[in-house]
Amino acid sequence: MLIHIIVKDLKRMARDRKALIIMLLMPAVLTLIIGNTVGNMLTDTQSLAPAEVRIVSLGEKEADMKSLRAFLSNEFIQLEDPEEVLESISQFDPEQILMDEVLQNELVKEIIIAQKTDLATAEKQLQQGQATAIVILPENFTYDTLINYITPFRNPIEIQVLINPNHQLRGQIVESIIANYADYLSAGIIGKNTYLELAIEQSAGADAYNQLEQVINQLFEDKRAEINVVTKTIENKRPISGVQYYSVGMATMFILFTAGFGSSYFIGERQQYTYDRQLLANISHWEMLLGRILATAVFAFCQLLVLILFSMLILKVYWGNITLVILLAMTVALAIGGLTSLLSALNMFFNSEKATKIFDNMIVQIMALVGGSFFPVWALPEILNSLSKFTINGQALSGFLMIMQGYLLADLTGILVSLSVITLLISCGSAGLMWLSLRRI
Repeated sequence: MLIHIIVKDLKRMARDRKALIIMLLMPAVLTLIIGNTVGNMLTDTQSLAPAEVRIVSLGEKEADMKSLRAFLSNEFIQLEDPEEVLESISQFDPEQILMDEVLQNELVKEIIIAQKTDLATAEKQLQQGQATAIVILPENFTYDTLINYITPFRNPIEIQVLINPNHQLRGQIVESIIANYADYLSAGIIGKNTYLELAIEQSAGADAYNQLEQVINQLFEDKRAEINVVTKTIENKRPISGVQYYSVGMATMFILFTAGFGSSYFIGERQQYTYDRQLLANISHWEMLLGRILATAVFAFCQLLVLILFSMLILKVYWGNITLVILLAMTVALAIGGLTSLLSALNMFFNSEKATKIFDNMIVQIMALVGGSFFPVWALPEILNSLSKFTINGQALSGFLMIMQGYLLADLTGILVSLSVITLLISCGSAGLMWLSLRRI
């Protein structure tokens, strides 16, 4: 019996010309227009905005200073007063120099917004396009830098800069600034080595260490690099073009209208006595609700496939791994089916189409804005940016863009789980409303 309900709803949707125009023709036309106009400016807009940089330190200064104290106290080093050497260099903090003197420079602040965070958060923000680049200071960064400054030894240091492939121009600016910072530190190391070598030759090693801090502050002329800066884009990740972005954006926005159309049929069935005939045929309200969820999900899935094929064949849009695209499309379609059931239950509860009308005329536009269908979420205020995670179209857009960039199933797990949870919650909500409506009858 359930299959008959699904087929009935699908036939009704397929015969609705207005629905087909809005759900298939309009997104195709808008993708063609917006993708080739506004979409072409997407990269330029990103280049003009300040670079969002995340600073990640894998080490701890206190632990580094403890290791340095232990190293200088070693009999092999043969320092008369290690504590005096430590005190002379204690104010020199290479990490603080980066944060305060480099990234907080008035000119630099106009083109870079720097924020210190942990590696997992930074990588997530980079993947979601919320960050332009990550600067990773390695473990023992302070220890190795100070060893290079106050001893004849040279510990290699590698600072990594990870760049989002969609923000290449701004990423190169970040790379240049970090490279200059590395040169700044390296110049002091080279000058220190020359200074200590000369002092030891003159048998003035102890006095040289006592004046080391003062000398270091004056030694930044030589620009040879002793600290390496390694720049990488996200490995094997493709940049997203404007046409790709708006192909996804329009598809994930107009799929919301499918939920509205699916829910509007319920009141029509009551007015045309189709609803009563189903009850006389011993079809329960729960079967009707489940049938509406599945029918809308099937239609939404077909809608997504048609729009994807259109963009692939006409606009030459690359969607990535087709298996992942189909998996995500099925998950999104089920969420749309759940949303349809919620709107249908609201219509039944109020015995009108008010819920559908409010959804189509206002809520869809809000969800499209918050979810990034109109503008990339990184361009929105922080509060709207965070709300996109709670919308079906926002999660769908993020997932499809990740597939286009080359992410794997493991990377999509969070989005698939989120969409499944959203589907479960709104389906439970619609069942609760249906139960309340039946109690009032």
